[in-house]
Amino acid sequence: MKKLTLAIIDDGIDPAYLPRDQSCEFFIAERDMIMPDNSPSADIATFSTHATACYTVIKKNTNVLHKLLSIKILDPRTGMGMNKSLVAALKWCVARGNIDIIHMSLGTNQYLDFSPITKAVEELPDSIIVAACSNKHILTFPACLPGVLGVRRCDAVELQNKFVFINAPYDGVELLVYSKDTSNSLAAPIITAKVCDYLASGVKGIEAIHKRLSKESVHDTSFVNYQLYKGLIPAWEKLNASVVAIPSDISGGLYKLKDLILLFIQEGYRAVGLTRSQETWIENCIFRLSWENELISLPDLIELYYNFTWPDIIFLHMELKEVLALPSEMQVDIVIGESTDLDIHDSAEKLFSQIKELLS
Repeated sequence: MKKLTLAIIDDGIDPAYLPRDQSCEFFIAERDMIMPDNSPSADIATFSTHATACYTVIKKNTNVLHKLLSIKILDPRTGMGMNKSLVAALKWCVARGNIDIIHMSLGTNQYLDFSPITKAVEELPDSIIVAACSNKHILTFPACLPGVLGVRRCDAVELQNKFVFINAPYDGVELLVYSKDTSNSLAAPIITAKVCDYLASGVKGIEAIHKRLSKESVHDTSFVNYQLYKGLIPAWEKLNASVVAIPSDISGGLYKLKDLILLFIQEGYRAVGLTRSQETWIENCIFRLSWENELISLPDLIELYYNFTWPDIIFLHMELKEVLALPSEMQVDIVIGESTDLDIHDSAEKLFSQIKELLS
């Protein structure tokens, strides 16, 4: 049986805490370069690292033999690092090749980082990536990306010592793992350990991994409802963002929406699109407003996505009559239409400038 290769991107594993029979290669980010780390524990005095804690959980939950790679992109004392180092680490994994599992109990909420992280993840189709959602339970890359196993903790009694796999999560995070700890960081390694077991048994590819997780998941998921997700977000607030409507019956509106979101993000804004008629497109910050097996009002759904994405500006792509029926606190600031002052057929650049001027 092939020995798996497991890479942990974090603040560096402390070699003093590794089992004697476990070898490890150590690397460190120097801005946008990944270099060999020749003194992996030199700056660690009296404490273990976050990466060490995560690896301890993995080791506790699987006996699969593996090659271990420790890639330090965070300062172990502060837990902080440069987001370009995360992209560099992912690109390094692409160049290295033959990495079976990449574990990241970290991620970013910075919208400007979403595109380069998405591109790097797309270049790793043969690696299974497990990533923790932010402890604030908000939009996190790469955890929320399709093709990445996103993980968050949950202390619902129905989930005790178990996990649930959600086939179509509203936020892209497929896995809820039982934990009383408030950190998602130590829930993600439990799933990484399971993936090690699956791969060692001959399971191949993300779709096959999904099937195994679904099979072992808690099957009564009635407790995974709107109120549970609302309760996970610690800083819930009423909508406080600019709202722009693009009627869904206008041809080409969805692609103009995608271009507008990109322009606003490049300008440093947090921008999202909420649609009633299209599938979720998380890599482009476009989400379908739907909820399976539970009837949730449109205002409640908008408020949920607002609290999940923390945007400065929300684009609503839906029928205009639905938009106009929203409560007063959700009324739109701008409507983009046909043959109007803001014409959907104008270039995205022109619309971007017009919207900015109107909202200033």
